[in-house]
Order: sequence, then structure tokens, then C-alpha cells
Amino acid sequence: MRVLIATPEPSLFENWRAVLEQQGLEVLVGPPDRRETARLLRSIPPAIVIYHLHPGGPRPAEFRRFLGQIFLGATVKFIGVAPGPLLATFGDDDVDDVVQLSAPPEEVLFRMRRIADWRQRPSDDIQMGELVIRPAERQALVNGKSVELRFREFELLWFLATHPDRVFRREELIRHVWGAEFTGSPRTVDVHITRLRERLGEFGHVNLRSVRRVGYCLRIQASIMQADPETSLSAAS
Repeated sequence: MRVLIATPEPSLFENWRAVLEQQGLEVLVGPPDRRETARLLRSIPPAIVIYHLHPGGPRPAEFRRFLGQIFLGATVKFIGVAPGPLLATFGDDDVDDVVQLSAPPEEVLFRMRRIADWRQRPSDDIQMGELVIRPAERQALVNGKSVELRFREFELLWFLATHPDRVFRREELIRHVWGAEFTGSPRTVDVHITRLRERLGEFGHVNLRSVRRVGYCLRIQASIMQADPETSLSAAS
């Protein structure tokens, strides 16, 4: 998949670029200038534009219209990037999602997956034992039976499944799944974990784990469940 990072300050995005390229993405970086953009892209449109909003630069909607003119019929998704105080200045016509300039590259990758069209990539389906997750259809199955999940429950399950065996603190899950704009209590994660366990049945109670004093993870292999007493695993939330 081709990604364009439109920014006049490419040095700010070296870390993001490195992580995205490790995922096998083609990443181009250049200023939001029409001539330079046409030179970079040539005849192949990007699937996603990561647009860095900066003082004096064109609005994302203007740049989006320009891409629509040179790539007729192409669907290009936009992620707006700015310091926290400027995120609210993005309009609905500007971008499909937003992320803070200070966000880790993993959050950017997660938001890209949320807005991009992954239906052409069947390998993105995830299978973990009896659990199968199909992101394109937003569907989860256990032992071949569909599990009814609400939007945020699916997002939480998908995120944990794409980072198996990794323990996330509540605050990290809030940032990745609910977004930086979320202002509620981190304890909402506990509620959603409990609901997920109930909906997934035995699979959820066995594999959706709580790491005491740390956070949550999705673990399948029994060998990984050995832990120091200080970080012992417990199925209770």
C-alpha cells in the first residue's frame, strides 16, 4: 500500500516512516506542494495521505481536491496530524481521522487500518486458536460461530489480537482504541474487557488475560502464562 506523508518538515516523521516501511508499506514524504506531489506520485495515487497541518500551509480539503483532480476516481483517505491544540481545527471535509503529532507510530498504523480499505488483503484475517477476526467485515467468530460485538468491543479485541502476548496498560488502550480525545475514565477498559470475556465465552475467559498491576493482553500459549508473582496473571478484572 502506498502512503504519502505531506509535510514541510520531513525530519519530524522519520520514526513513523521507519515503522510503516517495516510493515511493507511504500512511504513517500514531501511538502504539500502540487508540483512536488505530482513528481513524487507520478501516475500512482496513494491509498492514504498523512497530512501535517502547519501555519501558512494549504488546508487538507484543498490538497484533497487537488489529488482528486489528478487521480480521477481514486479514493484517498486522509489522516490529519497536528499538535494537540490544533486537532480541533480539522473539519469533517478535511480528514477521515486525526492523530497528535506526538503519537507513537503504532497508533498511526492502527488508525490507518481503521480507515483504509483492507478488503483486498485477505491475509489481514487473524486466527488465534478457535478465534477468527475478519477486519474487513468487522466480524469475530469463535468455533465458527459469529460473536455479536459492539463497535468499541470489536476495536479493542482487534487491537489486542494484532499485538498478541503484549501487555497494555489501561491508558495505552484508551489512546489506541478510544483515541486521544477521550475524556472518560480509564476504568471503561475494565468494563469492555469484562464484556468481551462474556461474549467470547470460554475462549475469552481463558485467553483474555489480566496482568496484575499492569494491564491486559490476549495470550494463547500456556507456556507464556508463567509469571513473576508481582505480575502474575489473573482472569479476573
